[in-house]
Amino acid sequence: ENLNDLAVNTKIYSFDMKTIAAAGNNGTIMLSYDLGNTWNMPKSITSNDLNSIVFADKQFVFAAGKNGTVLMSRDNGLNWQIMNTGTKLDL
Repeated sequence: ENLNDLAVNTKIYSFDMKTIAAAGNNGTIMLSYDLGNTWNMPKSITSNDLNSIVFADKQFVFAAGKNGTVLMSRDNGLNWQIMNTGTKLDL
């Protein structure tokens, strides 16, 4: 997979000198742990477009998007869960 597979609204975030995350349409998340030389694409758990992605620290990663979607990973982006936000607003 590569970043060209994501749609125009792709958001990219760099945590440190090696770790990069990208989020985009249809719940797509892509992660690189080697400055973008290779990318991993975890299984999507939402079809909502994602507007942002951010690392809180080395383990916790959050992504937010359409219809109040917030995803959280506790293992550096390997596995994700949906968080209940109580809103349908785009985040």
